[in-house]
Amino acid sequence: MESKDLYEIDILDTVYRLLVDNEEFTQEVNPEHIFKYDVPQAYRQSPPIVRITGYQTPSIYGDGEQMGWYGLVQIDLWDNKDPHKLGMKINKIMKNINFKQTDAIPELDKDTFLIRNGKRFEGIIIADTNNLIKE
Repeated sequence: MESKDLYEIDILDTVYRLLVDNEEFTQEVNPEHIFKYDVPQAYRQSPPIVRITGYQTPSIYGDGEQMGWYGLVQIDLWDNKDPHKLGMKINKIMKNINFKQTDAIPELDKDTFLIRNGKRFEGIIIADTNNLIKE
């Protein structure tokens, strides 16, 4: 992952880029079917579909200065067949930024009749410390 200034870090955007830039993953999931926050109505019947939600909060301090962000990310995957294999690929991709899976939510979505594989991940992304030094 490239080094970024503290306030350039957007964990949801980082996860989005990891998924859409992963060739193995996008062979099975159209990159146009990967969304942050909300899945547009027009795509809800075209599985597989991925939605990324979550938040980040200040974390890791040194000499009283913030140096990184803690992130909690939920990645929901809907498919009309067993989404476990794709879910495991997501797990592997998230390890690229040292995020660990903390929870899983498998269910049949009653609104779409698709199988949902939801996974929660948490981790910390450190800023480029060279840009944090105040003169």
